[in-house]
Amino acid sequence: MEEVCICCFSKIQFESLIKQDPSFALRIIGYLGQKRYENILNSGKEAGGTVKERLLRLFYRLAEQYGQKRPTLTLIDLKITQQELADMIGSSRVMVIHALNELKAANIIDQEKRYYVLKNDPCLSAHKFE
Repeated sequence: MEEVCICCFSKIQFESLIKQDPSFALRIIGYLGQKRYENILNSGKEAGGTVKERLLRLFYRLAEQYGQKRPTLTLIDLKITQQELADMIGSSRVMVIHALNELKAANIIDQEKRYYVLKNDPCLSAHKFE
C-alpha cells in the first residue's frame, strides 16, 4: 500500500482553479489521457487467449504492481475475490475458478489466506507476459 492524499472541492472551486492556472487544466487532461491510453492497452491485452492465459497475464501484472518478492514466490499484496478477477479479464466466475484450479494444480499459483501467490518457476520467468 502507498500513502495517498485526497483533495476535495466543488465544481465552482475547480473551475476557478482552472481559470487562475490554465496549465493545471493541461496537466489534468494529460494525466487522464495517459490513464485512458493505458486502460485501452491493458483491455486489449486481456481480450485474447484462454481464460487461463488471461488470468495468468493478470496475475503477472498485479505482481508487478503489488508484489512482495520472497525467495521462492511473489505474494500479491491485494485482497481480491474470484468475481473481481473474472470482471477484470471479462470472464465468468465459474470459468475463473476452473482456471485457478488448473494453475494451482500446475503449481504456478497458490493462495495464502485471501492473497494470491505467484510461484517462482524458471520456465515461467523466461516467458514475458505483456
